[in-house]
Amino acid sequence: MGSRLCSRELGFGQPALCSQCLLRAVGLLMQGEAVAQLKSAKASKGEITASVAELNKAKENLSRLEERSKLKPGIPQKDGKIDYSQDFFARQAFFNVSGQLQVETYACAIGSVYTFGPTFRAEHSHTSRHLAEFWMVEPEIAFADLKDDMNCAKAYVKFLCQWLPDNCIDDMEFMAKIFDKGSIDHLRMVASMPFERISYAEAIKLLEEAVKKDKKFENKVEWGIDLASEHDQILASRQGHV
Repeated sequence: MGSRLCSRELGFGQPALCSQCLLRAVGLLMQGEAVAQLKSAKASKGEITASVAELNKAKENLSRLEERSKLKPGIPQKDGKIDYSQDFFARQAFFNVSGQLQVETYACAIGSVYTFGPTFRAEHSHTSRHLAEFWMVEPEIAFADLKDDMNCAKAYVKFLCQWLPDNCIDDMEFMAKIFDKGSIDHLRMVASMPFERISYAEAIKLLEEAVKKDKKFENKVEWGIDLASEHDQILASRQGHV
């Protein structure tokens, strides 16, 4: 989206949070019963320890949701005025919208279309590649599923990686000389190699296995997180593409 505010940051969506709290509470009770059953069945110490760890994790998640559910809805205010210190930019800011909304209509009428222009995002991110202001290509395709979307993204990236060395070799040689000696080879590698696809669940499992092997992450690995750059690097290296 060209311009959006995260409702979680503003405290909206309280009913949804309450529903999540209820679901987590039910899960907590079920996990507690599972621990009790393992103890009564005289299960192994390892099984009980693992189940207790899951119980503690469920308690922690429920506690976080309860804290979020206490947030007051609406924009934070101080002395009757908007408290910009709690805003993403820590000051008053104005956004424009991109042409994506209009392009979505065009996509339904004339097929594959795209827009290119300035974009703003007012939300926190776990990656340095997620900027608050940048120029972005926004393609829109109608009557497509996730697989079609991934195919489109792959084709676009592979096309650019092949087009650059074929049509801008002087510029690329300059980049290789000044910044990255392997940039041209890297582009050609991306253009020629297949793209691996894994589900979010598989990605989390691979990262958890890396943690068990003493891999340290700044951002904790658990179900539901947004994958950060450090996670992407591990996943790419596991698939043989760095």
